[in-house]
Amino acid sequence: MRRMLSTKSGATFNLEAPNMTFAVRKDVIEIVYKVKPGVFQIVNLSRIDAGRGMLFVNWGNYFRRLSNEKAQMPKLMKHCPILYDILVGEDRDGVQEMDFGSSEEECDHGFGIEVKISGQLPLPLCITPEIVNKAGMLHVKMLKVYNEIVTDAPFPAWKTGLDEVWEP
Repeated sequence: MRRMLSTKSGATFNLEAPNMTFAVRKDVIEIVYKVKPGVFQIVNLSRIDAGRGMLFVNWGNYFRRLSNEKAQMPKLMKHCPILYDILVGEDRDGVQEMDFGSSEEECDHGFGIEVKISGQLPLPLCITPEIVNKAGMLHVKMLKVYNEIVTDAPFPAWKTGLDEVWEP
């Protein structure tokens, strides 16, 4: 699963949707947003089970920096309120901290939201306007979290470590 930010879109944009496109991969649909020329954000859609899917933004190992929650969370609350709300489960849009993968070694870590999908259709045909709207909300929220860290990082290593959210 691709990381949150990339310099490669991995898909073609068209005139009807000049800032968003889709890329079909083996087990995931990438909803790719053009953030600015040469910078793209990826929101992944995958199937959880027959009637449920997950929109997921992969932050890689970035949040392993959160090792001492007792000491770090008060600073996060002050410097990064959107991120804080997500981490404590109080996000008003239902965005949650999630892990995606079959084992600890192959696990991707990030943020996501559960969506309803058809169990009868292949994943590419499950994309509805509701899913596109939720993916757009997740896209905007993740950019806000990224900008919170860039502009007011609670710890110096958090700002310098943002390279980890970029696709290698």
